[in-house]
Amino acid sequence: MRFCNHSATTNHEATSKHEATNTPSPRRHLDPELAGAIKDAKLATSKSWRRIAKVTGLSHSYLVQLSNGQRMPSRDTVEVLARVLNIEDSAVERLRDLV
Repeated sequence: MRFCNHSATTNHEATSKHEATNTPSPRRHLDPELAGAIKDAKLATSKSWRRIAKVTGLSHSYLVQLSNGQRMPSRDTVEVLARVLNIEDSAVERLRDLV
């Protein structure tokens, strides 16, 4: 019995297209002040990033990148972090405006 693997062609085409551009996808960074607000809120809760990761379902490394301003959160992530970290409404509004 013979099987045809169509996914290999699809994956190859996607890889070739990405390699053809030879440019990394742009990654938006969080404003340092707002990243600091996330870090400060975390410190105020006395919870570790690993504990917060378990509660939120977000990865530990992603949370650390957010707190260092290396990543831009989605609106859903802003909502989750605001709830878990008790982030002030004004900071949450600024985060929402950025995403």
